[in-house]
Formats: sequence, structure tokens, C-alpha cells
Amino acid sequence: MSSLASELRSPSNCGPDYDDQNPLVRQAYAGLVAYEPVYRATCLRDSFTDTYCFNEAVTNASSPSDAYPYYTALGLNLPAAAQPTCSQCLKQTMTIFASYAQDKEQPLSEAYLNCAAQVDSGCGPDFADTQVKVGSVGSASSEAARSKLGFSVYIMAAVAMLGVL
Repeated sequence: MSSLASELRSPSNCGPDYDDQNPLVRQAYAGLVAYEPVYRATCLRDSFTDTYCFNEAVTNASSPSDAYPYYTALGLNLPAAAQPTCSQCLKQTMTIFASYAQDKEQPLSEAYLNCAAQVDSGCGPDFADTQVKVGSVGSASSEAARSKLGFSVYIMAAVAMLGVL
């Protein structure tokens, strides 16, 4: 997906539109770049229920705020009143997002710290890492730092995430 994002920004494709701040091109780029953190977060399983954390979040009628942290991967801030459930799933998701927020190309670098601070205010200090140096490294360096998490292609996770938007 990263190579597709690069191709999208090339002058022979949508580069001029990207540079002109075309919202559709920018949104497409953000979706392609955010694929990996979205994949990792949406494929987490709740160790207590053995269901996907993402599924639990988007279907939790008693706490609709549980879905909002996933939007952070696309650079969207949590609504001010949102207070997601302080669960093992949220903690793991925030850990994944913290590692990607360091990458200046990730939309997460724009929204992660606000989300982490808001989560910490409801879940207690140090629930989410608020000391992340967002946007401090380029894609190649952050990829090496994240490689320990492992990666395999599973497009349905991204499709499910983007379908919720």
C-alpha cells in the first residue's frame, strides 16, 4: 500500500492534485498510508472474548465512543466528549498507534497525541503513551522500528475499517 501511496503522489498521477490539497486525493493517500496501522489494530483479538477488538468497538451500543480511536489512524481527532471504554483492546490499539505516530507520513502523527491524552484522562495516566515524538522519523526508520510487530497482507481489515467511515 505504501508503494501505491507513492505512485498516487507522483507527478504523472495525482501529484499535482495532492499538492493543490485536493480533498479526495488527500483522503485516498491517507487511506493507503494508514493501511498498515489500521490492519494491525483491526486484527487484534480480545483475549477474554476471543472476538476482534474492532468488531467489539463498532458494535458496542452502550459505548459508541469505542470506535473513535480507530479513526485516529486516518488523522481524525476524537470528539471532545468521547470516552472509549478502558479495555485491554484499547490499550493494545493505542500501543500500535503510538509506534506509527512517530512516522511523519502517517496521518496518525497529526491526531495521536490528542487521542492519547484524552484516553489517559479517562483511563488513568500511562494507559496510552503520551510521550511519543510524533512525526519524528521518516517511513523507512519507523518501518524498521515496527518490524517486530510482524505483517501479513489482509485487505479485508482495511476494507472493513474504511467501510465504517
